Amino acid sequence: MSRFEWLKDNLKVAVASLLVAVIGVLVAFLSLTNDVFGGRAVSSTPEITSAAVPRTPSPSSDVSRSAGPGPSGPATPDLSPSGSATPDPSPTDSASPRPDGVTYLDELAAAERNGGYLREPVTMDHVLYDRSVQLTCNGKDSWFIYPIAGHRTFSFALGIDDGVTTAFGRAADLTFFADNGTQIGGRHTAGLGPAKKVEIDVTGVIQLKIRCIGRDAESNAQKSIPHVALGEAVLTR
Repeated sequence: MSRFEWLKDNLKVAVASLLVAVIGVLVAFLSLTNDVFGGRAVSSTPEITSAAVPRTPSPSSDVSRSAGPGPSGPATPDLSPSGSATPDPSPTDSASPRPDGVTYLDELAAAERNGGYLREPVTMDHVLYDRSVQLTCNGKDSWFIYPIAGHRTFSFALGIDDGVTTAFGRAADLTFFADNGTQIGGRHTAGLGPAKKVEIDVTGVIQLKIRCIGRDAESNAQKSIPHVALGEAVLTR
C-alpha cells in the first residue's frame, strides 16, 4: 500500500469518528432542551396556593348578623326593651279604667233573677255607654238581686237602647229595695231618648234588689221591653 492510500484511509476513519461525536453532542443537547422546555423540570421550592392555607376569620369580624337570615335559619329577633318581641299588656278596659273604690255593675253577676240581662255597651240617644247592664223588663214583675256589700252609692244613666224599635210608646219603671224589703228612693222611669242620671244611697245594703216592669206609656197596659239600660252603672265605696 502506498503512503497516500494509508493517509486517505486514516482520514476517513477520523472524519467518521468526528461525525459520531458531533451527533452525540446534538442528541445530548436536544435531550436537555426537551427537559427544560417540555414542562418536566421540577422547582425545588413548592408552590403555595390559596387552597393550601385555610382562611381563619378575623377576631373582630361580626359572626352574628341581625340584618337578615343566615345559613342556619332566620335571624334572632332583638329582645331588648327598644325592640321587645313580646307586646306590652293592655288594660282590661282602656275605655273606662276603674278608679279606686269603684265597682262597675257589669263586673258582678246577678245572684238571683227571674229575667234576662246582658253585660255589654249600650247606646242611648246616640251616646255610647261602655260599662253597662241591660235588663229585660217583662209586662209583669221582673227582678234582679246583686251582692253589693260595702258600697255606699249606686249611680247610672237610665234609658232604653236606641236599637229597640219596639220600645216606641213604651216605658219601664224601676224600683230598688234593700235586704229587708224596704224601698230605696222613688220610682225611676226609662224610655227612648236621652238617658236620665240616677243616684241612690245603698249604705248598709248587702243584697240590692232591682225591680223592673214594662208598660205602655199612655194606657199603662203591661208590655215587655228588652234592653232597659243602666249605662255606666257604678257602685262606689
